[in-house]
Amino acid sequence: MFKINVKLKATTEEFARDSFENLLFSICRFKECIGRYSKQIIVVS
Repeated sequence: MFKINVKLKATTEEFARDSFENLLFSICRFKECIGRYSKQIIVVS
């Protein structure tokens, strides 16, 4: 088993004004940082 250094992979999204924008901007931020869209998104409310 290997350990992942979360500090090196963590990023923030600071512009969302509500939950919908938080989801939308986070998807865009993921694409910006990783270079592709996520295959799966799980929303918990």
